[in-house]
Amino acid sequence: MREFTVTIDRTVHQLRTITVKAETETTAHSIATKIADSDEGWDGKEYCKESSIRIEEVPNNYIDRYGNPYDSEDENACWPAGGGLHKDCEFNADALYAYYIVGGKSKIAKYLTSKGFVPGVQVEDYEEWVKGNTMIVFEDYDHSGLWGYMHTELI
Repeated sequence: MREFTVTIDRTVHQLRTITVKAETETTAHSIATKIADSDEGWDGKEYCKESSIRIEEVPNNYIDRYGNPYDSEDENACWPAGGGLHKDCEFNADALYAYYIVGGKSKIAKYLTSKGFVPGVQVEDYEEWVKGNTMIVFEDYDHSGLWGYMHTELI
């Protein structure tokens, strides 16, 4: 599923930008037209029936563990769970190794420290680790020894 930024201009004084998930730009335009023609979420102002609609595809900067585009709605393309890996991060391989191979909160901390990562926020169910242009985020520790979610962010 691709994302499009859709800007709908219904009046001279009212502009609304939303994110629409659609398979094609044509489908995104159809969704935008329905929104433009409805009265929901439009402050009750008068509007012209012919709306100006601009559509731009939102670039997907995230990849899954295999390097394919990350898609949270596709069960085969949403691993690691939690948002994927930013494709420009230098240390995605370390993040994947820590998450899938090392396992366990204290073992991951020891591994990342040995690799030169510096701890950021460290609370019970959330941790950040930083090195170079990469921040690794672990979330939802399940107390059986594993993190539920991991993603990387470009810093």
